[in-house]
Amino acid sequence: MKIVLEFLESEIKKLEEQAELVESSNNHLKVSDLQPNKVIQSVKYVMNLMSSLCTVEVMEAVETLIQTCNAFISRQTTRISNDIGNCCNKIKVAVLSLIEMYCSAFKVDFRLTNSIIPKLPAVNVNEMSSPLNIRVCAIYRPSADWGHDFYLVAAQVYHGTKPVKKCIPSLPSVKTEDHSWPTRIVFDCWITFDEISISSLARESRLVIVVYGRTEELTENNDPNQMKYKQEEIGWASIQLFDYDGIMARGSMLLSIWPKEANFIYGPAPPKGSHCDPDHPMLGLEIDCSFLVRYPPLEDPDYSIVKGDFSSLDQQTQEQLLDMSEMDMLEKVPSDMREVLWEKRHYLHHMPECLPKVLLAAHSWEFSCLPDLHGMLHAWKPLTPIQSLQLLLPTFPDTEVRKCAVKWMSKISTDALVDYLPQLVVALKFETYDNSTLVEFLLDRCMRSPRLAHYLFWLLSHNLPGSLPQNRSLDMNDKDQINIRESRYHRKSKLVLRALLAICGETLRNCFLSQQLLVKDLNDIAENVQKSKESVRQTILQQALQSVDKNLKDNETSLPLSLTLRVAGVHIDSCSYFSSNALPLKINFLAPDRSIIPAIYKVSDDLQQDMLTLQMVRIMDKLWLKKGLDLKMVSFTCIPTGKKKGMIELVKNAETLRKIQVEHGLTGSFKDKPIAEWLAKHNPQN
Repeated sequence: MKIVLEFLESEIKKLEEQAELVESSNNHLKVSDLQPNKVIQSVKYVMNLMSSLCTVEVMEAVETLIQTCNAFISRQTTRISNDIGNCCNKIKVAVLSLIEMYCSAFKVDFRLTNSIIPKLPAVNVNEMSSPLNIRVCAIYRPSADWGHDFYLVAAQVYHGTKPVKKCIPSLPSVKTEDHSWPTRIVFDCWITFDEISISSLARESRLVIVVYGRTEELTENNDPNQMKYKQEEIGWASIQLFDYDGIMARGSMLLSIWPKEANFIYGPAPPKGSHCDPDHPMLGLEIDCSFLVRYPPLEDPDYSIVKGDFSSLDQQTQEQLLDMSEMDMLEKVPSDMREVLWEKRHYLHHMPECLPKVLLAAHSWEFSCLPDLHGMLHAWKPLTPIQSLQLLLPTFPDTEVRKCAVKWMSKISTDALVDYLPQLVVALKFETYDNSTLVEFLLDRCMRSPRLAHYLFWLLSHNLPGSLPQNRSLDMNDKDQINIRESRYHRKSKLVLRALLAICGETLRNCFLSQQLLVKDLNDIAENVQKSKESVRQTILQQALQSVDKNLKDNETSLPLSLTLRVAGVHIDSCSYFSSNALPLKINFLAPDRSIIPAIYKVSDDLQQDMLTLQMVRIMDKLWLKKGLDLKMVSFTCIPTGKKKGMIELVKNAETLRKIQVEHGLTGSFKDKPIAEWLAKHNPQN
């Protein structure tokens, strides 16, 4: 990069010197030497290093230089040196700005020595009454799959899953394709959110730009003068308006455009540089602000608020509030009922189940409202650990709310925490910033419980591509392992996974790494068995297991099913595979005392569904037992270890549904009787 910039500077200097020479000598015989081609070539060298990204400003600066040179050659102007100097200066600024934006948008190993971003006076967010104002520049590197007639963008501010005010669209534009510059869709339009002042922005606000494709279609009577349009969402870009330190985003930037499948509604804006496709479309954006705006901490928060007496309300209002308190969180509360909740919030502080609904009814989360909101939160009767899970949904992005939820959850037992760990790992995705109270809570509890650390390790690992995801960078070579909906969260999961490995201690870390190597070997074996002919599958399986047996004898480890299941070999002769479609492997591991530990390893099947189903069975069984109802439930462990792969605990003395159903013929799986008859046969006393 340094060499290319020096080359650009050198060519610019030569062109400026040539312009001065031509102007001073007034010798038009030398006009032919006044060519900007080498400057343009050096600009395109920079562009190539920027993965073929080139901003509208760079293109316009170069085109202005070409026009200036052509005007002098055709004798339309005589003052050339000053004009050339101005054009070259614009090119340098535009190129340096492109580099700075690129360094912020991607993970690179270079930076500008001196930033060109000017230092601005700092002000607090509550002092900014001006509206939020943005400029949508262009879409760069649009996908070749985009074949629409027109394109437009729509901008909106979100707080959690809730849109703030209305969406503002741009005018339609077309895709520009020429030989001079990369393909782009230029909008170059300003969007002003007149209803949203900067002071009204919540700390966790994010800006979402949705990209739409519009295609012309003929009406039913095929009249070309009466065209109709089919419009569809094709992608989106997003940025958090305030960073971890509370500084508002401003200036020019490049944002990754994600496909619509990634769903912009849930979770914070994706981190910069987290897109797995290096050549994905980019959106050029500018946030206009003449100050360095910061979100200040609340000074000496006073959490004392006035509490009303619920019994002082009239009977009808009491009944209405009680009915709303019993409503399910997934049920949408009508707007008039939300207003009642908000108006009577100070009478409900003794009802923990009302807090999530009251928070959802809040009119605004701007800075001036936070003392009242946070005061109400801390004065409320604490929620139970299980109730607190509601406050970790993506509908509650406020950092203080989530911090309070984690504080109430800290009293939960390790057993209960393991039961709800899958949901907490999902909740990590919805944390606005990487460093969160929830992350600290989980890592702290993992330091006290190796069992919890073990389950957290696999819950984080199985959503990441690769056999050693903590050491792997995402790229499109992993396309078969990457779910584009999940890839926006991969960076955060990897950070937590690495933090877990850093704090868990050498013994546990080595155990996790040896489990990963075991799973990699089993995965290779399972895939080879699936690809083999039926006549040689058993032979291939047993031959491949010899290396697994040797590795375990040299370095015993635990199975992903549980830290307590230590294995030191494989009983190869008794291993086999099931004849179902996925051909899962039945592996008989050997414990250090030479006893058999059976397990199933399965690929080509989504075991996350099995894991969540079993989780629900375990939780329901505990609830039934607490009420004195013992249904003699036997649950087993299922651990996904990657995308469509994982290990399942083998339950001894059990029959598969397949075996029970086929006893009633080919249509047995479509009947209810086979299972009922089998249960009656084996439980005659009932």
